[in-house]
Amino acid sequence: MNPGNSGGALVNKAGELVGINTAIISTTGSYTGYSFAVPSNIVSKIVSDLIDFGSVKRARLGVTMSPVTDKIAKDMKLPSLDGVYVNDVTQGSAADQAGIKKEDVIIKVDSTLIKSPSDLQVVVNKFHPGDKAMVTILRDGKQRQVEVQFQGTSEITGTVGADGSVSFYGARIGMGDKGVTILSAGNGKLAQAGGEDGFVIQFVNDQRVNKPQDVIEIAKKARRSIVIEGVTATGRQGYFAFGKDE
Repeated sequence: MNPGNSGGALVNKAGELVGINTAIISTTGSYTGYSFAVPSNIVSKIVSDLIDFGSVKRARLGVTMSPVTDKIAKDMKLPSLDGVYVNDVTQGSAADQAGIKKEDVIIKVDSTLIKSPSDLQVVVNKFHPGDKAMVTILRDGKQRQVEVQFQGTSEITGTVGADGSVSFYGARIGMGDKGVTILSAGNGKLAQAGGEDGFVIQFVNDQRVNKPQDVIEIAKKARRSIVIEGVTATGRQGYFAFGKDE
């Protein structure tokens, strides 16, 4: 991929659009290496969203997940390593409301088989907030189906959990030993922007925060973007930012 190629068309031998060129990783400094492109089906959804809504609408399931390992398969007596292991479920999320639980294994969304976390991410990205899907899970050696109604990644819900934490862009934030802390980053917009478990939030858009509700209120008043500054779990100063969907 050469300079100027990013944003251009990636076509197959038949001249059909299959993606939009995005980036390259090169170990030599030249324009050879691993190139990346956004698949055309995702581009199509993004373009449609921009035309219809003026912004991209992303669905969120609300689980933290990992691949099914040999140990997990053995302990749960699974027939294969296919599927996605649910490490945790965000309280109040679409998954939580549908009855998906920690340690479930997601194997199918509607008719699409799920073999890895990336498979699940691709499938969920095809939906809009409010869309419904039948999710097949494995629990206690049996298959179950639950109906999920997806939420949006941009929701600033502020829903308060039993532990006093609040929901914020797919994450749970609450009071930790050192202040307002990301207790669970989840897999929503905050996590995608670089938010990690254990990050201590000190400032939001240059305003000092002392409690979780401060974060919610400042974010609600933000016009276009949200900039979060603080200290990482390893003790380093850090920051991350993301655009605010209207």
